[in-house]
Amino acid sequence: MVRCVSILDKRCCCFRRNKKKQEDKLYFLIWELIALALVAIVIIVAVRGIVNNSSYWKKYYSSDLGLMADLANTNQGDFSINYVQKPAQNSIWSKIYFIDNKMFEIDLKPDRVETYDYPKESLGFYLYPFAKNKMITVIPSSTVSDFLVFTKFGPKFTITNIAQPFSGGPSTSIDECASLQPVATQKDMSLLNFASISLDGVTSSYASPVNDILRNKLPNAPKDKALTIIFAYANSQAVNASHNSTIYYSDDAHSMLSKKLACLIKGGLSSSAEFSSLKLDVLAYDGFASANQVFSGYVSSKPGDEFWIIMSLNDDIMSKNIDKNRFAGVIRKAVEDNYS
Repeated sequence: MVRCVSILDKRCCCFRRNKKKQEDKLYFLIWELIALALVAIVIIVAVRGIVNNSSYWKKYYSSDLGLMADLANTNQGDFSINYVQKPAQNSIWSKIYFIDNKMFEIDLKPDRVETYDYPKESLGFYLYPFAKNKMITVIPSSTVSDFLVFTKFGPKFTITNIAQPFSGGPSTSIDECASLQPVATQKDMSLLNFASISLDGVTSSYASPVNDILRNKLPNAPKDKALTIIFAYANSQAVNASHNSTIYYSDDAHSMLSKKLACLIKGGLSSSAEFSSLKLDVLAYDGFASANQVFSGYVSSKPGDEFWIIMSLNDDIMSKNIDKNRFAGVIRKAVEDNYS
């Protein structure tokens, strides 16, 4: 041990002691921060594990949907019931705790309803049995959506994610939506942009309101365009003319996404009292617009991950005095449902 004899030595010793105390305080502060960080990580992991545990909602939806299936099997009439699942709340806490937005796959079996996490796993699902009426045929189905539709027409009962027209019986139009497979399109709409164009001057009165309402009413940014809704006129002499107006879904890599939106638009229009009289088919694109310069220019310049549909409107729709803004509102709702 060095003894401080002179005044200079005493000053030197005091400096060393003060420096050591400051170093001790610094080390103590660092260890405190490390301990707080570890505690914060443990709390976040624990809370995230509890919140992301989907067992409660799987059990809830299984029992709730099972009870509705009970109702369908005891009701003697025809009906269509819309069922909306609880939407995910994207709050600041969701970001702090890294909470996932859960999606569920609902399976309707002949005697029960099963709820799985999506993507589907063989383990960890919940089921709820329902009373089976021998006079009713349950059509098994599998649906991934937060919007479900219970339908019973005659002796047939099923669950889909497409709004169904109700006029005393099923629609007589061509219905490719009956074979629609579940497609997950849950995305942040604030990062997406939408548009609508017309391939001719005749349908611009439909395309313009749709373009305006998609751009003004949906949160979007100009960078990531997600889809374009295309309008075309199909007169009675056209090659592609059919008995009904037609919504064509794309024939490319995004055909399932395109088909889902086409079916949502058809379902929205069919279930609306104002537009329920419109006859609409949903078909795969058959190439009828390939020679159109507007369409070919759009396809050649669009981003690779953007998809599209074509609404081919025939004379029956074009001759009606349709409120174009409310028509556009139904399409906007379908687009919102497509990304929910």
